[in-house]
Amino acid sequence: MVNSAAAAPLRIACQLILGLLGLTLAIVGVYGVVSYAASQRIHKIGIRMALGTGPCTVLRMLLRSGVSLLLFGVSLGCVLALAVGWPMRSLLFGIHPADR
Repeated sequence: MVNSAAAAPLRIACQLILGLLGLTLAIVGVYGVVSYAASQRIHKIGIRMALGTGPCTVLRMLLRSGVSLLLFGVSLGCVLALAVGWPMRSLLFGIHPADR
């Protein structure tokens, strides 16, 4: 049996790697959604720029839509995580469903 004090650095390293993997997947997912939303609006962006809208205004419009999608996704994910976590209390041993 491995001493828990000796395994602590390995456990922390594994948690860090999995956390970074999750963060990378989230960033790639958000980039994909924003890129898809922008590609769907390419004609609208072209018409706006032809009528004199500056690049900063177009960028602000795209960022606003991306941030709104991001906030919606994060809020929905938090609500669903709590909604699924509470009924699973009996399956979780030693941790609280809302642990971070």
